[in-house]
Amino acid sequence: MADLTLKINANFEAAKKAFEDMGEVSESTKKKFEKFAEGFKTEQVDKFIEKQKICGAAILAVKGDLAAAEAGQKAYGTEIQRLIKNGVDPESEAIKRLKAEYTQLGQSIETAKTKQEAMEKAVKGAEVALKATAAIAAAFGTAMIAGTQAMAAAGDAAAKTAKITGQTAEQW
Repeated sequence: MADLTLKINANFEAAKKAFEDMGEVSESTKKKFEKFAEGFKTEQVDKFIEKQKICGAAILAVKGDLAAAEAGQKAYGTEIQRLIKNGVDPESEAIKRLKAEYTQLGQSIETAKTKQEAMEKAVKGAEVALKATAAIAAAFGTAMIAGTQAMAAAGDAAAKTAKITGQTAEQW
């Protein structure tokens, strides 16, 4: 029986020590998260936003409004998730500012899509107008050819008539 008591006490002591070690690790991890959250100050948010605006300008120049807004929104979403996973409070000022930029880019995406749809409609309208103009030009060209042929036929008839009467076409 003493052997069993000794074994239970030894297991209890090992479990107690493991539990205390786990508490120390948890405290250490909690402090690391708090330190990271404190380290992510407003100036870092400002730097991130500034870098995203520069990237957005580059994408805007190459690919246009819609692509720039979509890329920026994706970057903000990724950064917000990363910060929250690393212990930054979702209600912190930094996250709120990033969310505001994310929302603004969402509005820009909607505006760009609306503009793109309007442009597509305008291009389709211009295409229809171009086809109509081409049809009119073809009809005009056909009428000119028919008129030229009719004038040539009239000239031939005048020449034949003048020849029969013994005159030149100019005299007739």
